[in-house]
Amino acid sequence: HSSQFKRLLHSLRKNDCAPTHAVRVYWDVKPWFLNLGAHIAVWNEVVVALVRAGELDEALDVIRKMEAEDDERFPMPDKATYTALLEALNDTRGSTAAMSYVARISLRG
Repeated sequence: HSSQFKRLLHSLRKNDCAPTHAVRVYWDVKPWFLNLGAHIAVWNEVVVALVRAGELDEALDVIRKMEAEDDERFPMPDKATYTALLEALNDTRGSTAAMSYVARISLRG
């Protein structure tokens, strides 16, 4: 089921639908989605949708939950997760914010 959700979010993005539509779908099914134990590739589609819709704070919150490793429903972020986030930080809050985040994750190890 999570792969179908990933395809849906991906299709919305590739067909130039407003990113807010993908975020709305995520919000509508969030309790169901959280219990799927979805793969990181599916979560990356969620992060990209949040970032593209201007929901950067929520994207950051999702990534913090992934990094915390205290909730098994959230997989560890990967390179694609951080790439989407850093591009959004750079575009919306500037290179200083992006570099500050890079420094933070570098310190974390």
